[in-house]
Amino acid sequence: MRIIILIASIVSCLLTSTSFSLTDREAFELLIQRSVEIKKFPFHVYVMPDYVGFQGVPLPVSSYAFFASAYEVLRSAEQPGELFATFHFSQSTRWRCFLLRVPGMYDIEAIDIWVFDTETNKWQKPIKIAESWGDAGYSIRIQAWIDDVNKDGRYDIFVRTLETNIDLEDPKTPTTSKRNDAIFIWDKDRFKDGSREYLQKIRFKKYQFKEYKY
Repeated sequence: MRIIILIASIVSCLLTSTSFSLTDREAFELLIQRSVEIKKFPFHVYVMPDYVGFQGVPLPVSSYAFFASAYEVLRSAEQPGELFATFHFSQSTRWRCFLLRVPGMYDIEAIDIWVFDTETNKWQKPIKIAESWGDAGYSIRIQAWIDDVNKDGRYDIFVRTLETNIDLEDPKTPTTSKRNDAIFIWDKDRFKDGSREYLQKIRFKKYQFKEYKY
């Protein structure tokens, strides 16, 4: 009898824990309600200390189960303030792209883009397009610009990453920096890495990286 009661209790807990997980469509409706549509492009995406442009609107704890597969920390989060809806834009009438402020290395310091297909009611795997953190002389800064860079009527994403190393023990050691650029082209139904094809063809001088120090 005790075994039966134990099994029933486990099943009940499992049902309870999954019953609040949103469906793909419900997650879409939630983000539509809590994000702002982007009206002007190019649109600069970045996070940095004291910048409130991507502060966003917190998502309810009850929605964390849906996003936990992408962000492990959400599995044990019990308080709001771990996930934020910020902006969204459309690719034709079928796809909606959402910018979420999400858990990073130490804080809610990254921006991921989530793409939803309104015909199939399915989400694509998120892509990180902005991040900011530093520790013990090392820092990484990722910024992005959403724009129609190849002039085909669809929005693409240009991403620039800067990694900086400073030798804190020996100030005389030169600071080293590494830059990496990438471009994600909207190709038919998703963002695809088009760096090899497009980086050499497009001038990015109008995309000004926000410089700052920790």
